[in-house]
Amino acid sequence: MNKKNILKKTAALVLGSALTVAATGCNFVLTDNQKDMAQTIAEVDITKSMAGGEYAELATEISSILKLMPSKIIKRDLVANFLSYGYQQAQTYGYEMVFTQLLDSMVKREVLVQYAVAHYLKAGKEDGITAVNCGKYKDATLAAMQAEIDKLTAGTEARKNLEDEKALLEKHPEVLTLKYFLTNGGKTDKDSVEDYNYTVYSLRKSFNDSLDNLEAKYAKAEEKEHNHATAQTLPKGIDTQKEKYYPTNAAGELNYSVYTGRNLVVDCGEYETIEGSTTATRRKAYNDFLSNLQSYNLVQSKGDKVENTKEAVLLDYYYVELSSALGQALIDKYFADMEDKVLEGLNDVYATKKYSEQLADQELAYEKNSDAFNTAIGSESATSITLYGLENFGFVYNILLPFSTEQNEVYARAENSGLTANELFNVRKSLAKNIVGKDQRAGWINEHEDESHATYVEGATAEEAGKWVFFQDILDGKSEFEKPDHYLGLIPFNGTATLVDEKYEYTYNDVTVDSVLGDLKTLVEANVTGASVAIGDVEASYEQDNMATKYVDEKGETDYSKFVYRKATIKVGDVNPYDYFNETSNVYKMLSVANEMMFAYSTDTGCLNTYMGYAVTPYTTQFVKEFEYAAQQAVKETVATMKDTDGSVEDAFSVYAVPTQFGWHIIIPTFVFEGGEVYGGYNHADKDVEGTFSNIYYEYLKTDAVASYRTDVESKVNNTYNNEDSVTLYKSRYQDLLDL
Repeated sequence: MNKKNILKKTAALVLGSALTVAATGCNFVLTDNQKDMAQTIAEVDITKSMAGGEYAELATEISSILKLMPSKIIKRDLVANFLSYGYQQAQTYGYEMVFTQLLDSMVKREVLVQYAVAHYLKAGKEDGITAVNCGKYKDATLAAMQAEIDKLTAGTEARKNLEDEKALLEKHPEVLTLKYFLTNGGKTDKDSVEDYNYTVYSLRKSFNDSLDNLEAKYAKAEEKEHNHATAQTLPKGIDTQKEKYYPTNAAGELNYSVYTGRNLVVDCGEYETIEGSTTATRRKAYNDFLSNLQSYNLVQSKGDKVENTKEAVLLDYYYVELSSALGQALIDKYFADMEDKVLEGLNDVYATKKYSEQLADQELAYEKNSDAFNTAIGSESATSITLYGLENFGFVYNILLPFSTEQNEVYARAENSGLTANELFNVRKSLAKNIVGKDQRAGWINEHEDESHATYVEGATAEEAGKWVFFQDILDGKSEFEKPDHYLGLIPFNGTATLVDEKYEYTYNDVTVDSVLGDLKTLVEANVTGASVAIGDVEASYEQDNMATKYVDEKGETDYSKFVYRKATIKVGDVNPYDYFNETSNVYKMLSVANEMMFAYSTDTGCLNTYMGYAVTPYTTQFVKEFEYAAQQAVKETVATMKDTDGSVEDAFSVYAVPTQFGWHIIIPTFVFEGGEVYGGYNHADKDVEGTFSNIYYEYLKTDAVASYRTDVESKVNNTYNNEDSVTLYKSRYQDLLDL
């Protein structure tokens, strides 16, 4: 499966967001003067606890490095952390507990930063990573900047900006110190600078996001008026950024900065302004941002030390946040580099043994308790894997074409007219024949570029009409975002979108239960090698007169088989659960067609972005009875073909179309359990083959092992170095916060 990257929300990356809003009732901050907020409330120096330890021989060298590190925790940072994380918790647990816990986490983090520095000093000796060379790197960087400054004409803006940047780096030597370790000793190759550039990009993006939020209230009045359809749910992961992505220029350098309105947006690289943004609205937002910083004494705008506020990246506050972000990045780099150590234990013997143990545990649990199995598959995911299954359980996709408002009103009147249950079912059958659905994705075609997910493709010939297609850059791998699972981008918009007076107007082609089944056949057969889809005839009960079908017998029992309108079978060759997330497999492509058809036509958003659709049990469910019957039959029939062992029956997915009080349901099985071991074993040779079960299972084991390793190391480091020798707290300096 795609490895998803989630931006780490460290304190450093969200402090900017905290300072773009009012103090949320924390007016105590405004009464604290700059001197008070600048007080050191804790100091950390782990060299004082190194005697006899793994880094004892490096204590002196590490100590010289720590003189350039942010080993002091400032009161204003604790307050800003509180605004980001702690205010709501304080309402429940009290200020003293929350401030104490926040400070404790900040101390633990600083201990880990220093420990990571110690590790890289020791591990990098052969590559010349030393305290002396770290100092030389810092001095050489500053000297190179001075040489560039000397080339520029005095008094020019470019010279002043470079002078300010150099002064800030001299004031915050920890930035270049941390950069030295993040870049493997100051190397400049692409792999070495990745962590540093990604951290800088993430921080700058958090600043722009904060300014965007502030600017929205000013830009709103200038936005174009919206006139478009409600947007369908987006495929999960369609906006998940690729791991460690950052925009670059032609030279491979970071190409992204913070737009303030006082600088030019064209100088901010790939940053894109919000809808309705102007120079004036951005400046208003930035002025609010600066005002909030000033309220917390985080920017100097008066006196002898007026800061350069034109560029946000030249604020002292930015450098404070940058040093914090780089410290967290170094911690993350350390644990990422330690993965190899963790993976040494994840060998063939261990992984196979773990698989066998979990398989045996699940067999014992599920054979005794089918409810436990049903619960398990209800939370199925890449980190909650079912290895042992019970027969005739499975998952289904549901494409719902709903009754119209008018049809619902007609049926409601029939319900109140004294008809029998059988007569009501026949009324609903009659109404269902006239259900007309439409493409649900019109909202993805938007006149506002930042809200649009569509591209118009001209027809190849004069006779061929153009079409709207979705997520093409992402699906072609040309975007910063990951591809979503089981989504191939095969279905263009089924209608038209025309720009009229700067707003899109939409028309829709009619969609019926029969046209959906027909599209399913066409798309599967066109995109899955050797696949075939057979659509059965309309069932006899639908050929009768409107009131002729006998759904309810003399005993009052309902025959739910009479609700089945049509059935279909999908054959894609041998179906191996091992390949359900293998993009090259037939079963993956079939599921992708069905999944995309749900997004295109279904109004049942509850089935979108699930692991494999709705979990179906052979027992009583919470589904409406007509749906329950059809889903259970679809799963049962699909299982029967896949359990065939002599090859006389070809694997086939059994599709059902039935109506309920909600409209037409096209029910497509996605994954079924034949009973017993699901995947046929773990194959360590496939652990790196993307999309195979063994790859998914190995990634699951790895994620768990890495998390456990990180917890163990953090605990060990904290127990060793977070003590009175290495950590000094100045409680009197923040007692006023505890007393709130």
